[in-house]
Amino acid sequence: MYIAIVDDNKDDAKEARDLLCAHLSIKALNLAIHYESFGSAEVFLEHFKPGHYAFVVLDIYMYELTGMEAAAKVAALDKDCGIIFLTTSMEHVLEGYVVHAAGYVLKPLGLHKEQFAKAVDYCLSKLRLAQAVLAVTVNGVLVPVPLRDICFIDCQKSRYVVLHLQRKTVETSTGYQECLDQLAQDVRFLECYHRLTVNMEQIEVMEENDFVLKNRAIMPISRRKKAEVKQAYLTYLAEH
Repeated sequence: MYIAIVDDNKDDAKEARDLLCAHLSIKALNLAIHYESFGSAEVFLEHFKPGHYAFVVLDIYMYELTGMEAAAKVAALDKDCGIIFLTTSMEHVLEGYVVHAAGYVLKPLGLHKEQFAKAVDYCLSKLRLAQAVLAVTVNGVLVPVPLRDICFIDCQKSRYVVLHLQRKTVETSTGYQECLDQLAQDVRFLECYHRLTVNMEQIEVMEENDFVLKNRAIMPISRRKKAEVKQAYLTYLAEH
């Protein structure tokens, strides 16, 4: 796992790295962790490659290109790369929401260790979600399907479970309940109707009786469980 630290103050960069090492050492990640430090946003962007960094710790106030400007470029190229801002001022907090920042931590970090740790943990949780898969059998072969690619899972009109992905559908002989069992610990998935489970990340809008997905598919909401389903979705929105 690669983590970038971008700060033109060497002492602040070292403090960020030391806190990261201390916090991640107690997480038992079973991953090799590589830290890469950069003294400017320009140099960092020269080395940046989509998919390379798990997350980046960015100082906002730097000469020439600011951390906020660098974050916008990172977000445009790699939406899975977590971004943690470091700053001496709360002036740019609202701008941080534009790039879906994981945290906005004031310096000196030694006085805000808990906030920094929470931001790091949030990046790690996003990384786990991005890497999670559903293992299903397709034509007799066990296939890992990235959960992020699943829009909804349908087992209504066919005796087989159908995975509706962003660009295609996959028919699997894996049972519907087995699929649900694998998804039990993933907060993104909600059974909104009998034998119909939706990825709440893919919901564009909630209407009176349906969910409208980003791909314009319509997901009916169970009349019997309408209040429960809607509350589950609203809770998900509030927390994510």
